[in-house]
Amino acid sequence: MKEETLRIIIRNSPIHYICPLYFEFFPREDLLNRHIYERSNNMHAGLRAGLRKRDSIQTDAEEFLIYYRQSVNISVAAENIPPASDCFAVDFVVEHYHSFPRTMASL
Repeated sequence: MKEETLRIIIRNSPIHYICPLYFEFFPREDLLNRHIYERSNNMHAGLRAGLRKRDSIQTDAEEFLIYYRQSVNISVAAENIPPASDCFAVDFVVEHYHSFPRTMASL
């Protein structure tokens, strides 16, 4: 019940993107991108690789996939991950975040 309520709230909110590392929300793609580029840790550097065209540079795609899977705590197949910042859409992350049921239990 809580999970469905939260999904409805998310769908109806102006918040469209999330950084799965910090659970920071962003209303626009450019703000998410700025957040990822301003952070200097290895995880965000790996996620930056996904903001470049993943299909054009294989090493960037592989690096991104490693860090993305770690940040969302899942091992989703590469072909099931949406391109660029769509993979940071709140709905997608909430649906696929591995630890989400434990997070929901704490609400």
